Amino acid sequence: SVLILYECAGTVTQHAFDVRTGAVGPTLRVLESSTDVLRSTGCSCARALAGCLPLPAAFLLSAPCGLTAASEIAVHHTSRRIIVSNRGYGLKKSSLRTVDDTQNLVQDVRTAANPRHFAFDPSGRKLVVGVEGGFDVFAISSSGELSDRVSSSLPLELRQLEVNCVKFNCVAFAESN
Repeated sequence: SVLILYECAGTVTQHAFDVRTGAVGPTLRVLESSTDVLRSTGCSCARALAGCLPLPAAFLLSAPCGLTAASEIAVHHTSRRIIVSNRGYGLKKSSLRTVDDTQNLVQDVRTAANPRHFAFDPSGRKLVVGVEGGFDVFAISSSGELSDRVSSSLPLELRQLEVNCVKFNCVAFAESN
């Protein structure tokens, strides 16, 4: 099956996936959905306002609506827990949420600002999260529980690159030779 994450609604749906044709089937189930109506309202307001205002103004005007946006989804290989990152703005806080296969929210763990992308290290025991200005690194138990957050900033040469692009937002592991 394939999981689809909806950025503004914060909803995760599961669909059948045909490996041969690449076709995505109808929704099998909704695995996680925000019950906070203001969450999707804030994101939708920001998107609408961004069409006619400078981006900082659009975010500022949307912040009272509780602006958050989901950005990444992955499944931990041993525990099968679904992990979703949420970028929070204003009064809402950025976090990682883990959901088990019985559709229960298991954890809601705070992160540094704007967690856009994350990757498991090759052993599956660490989760590296790209956040504004650096990384958050979490230990992951075999049951999928996140703990021991360690934050580290980007090296100086990479921080200088952020000035010339939007933001650092992706991380991947490569094998060393």
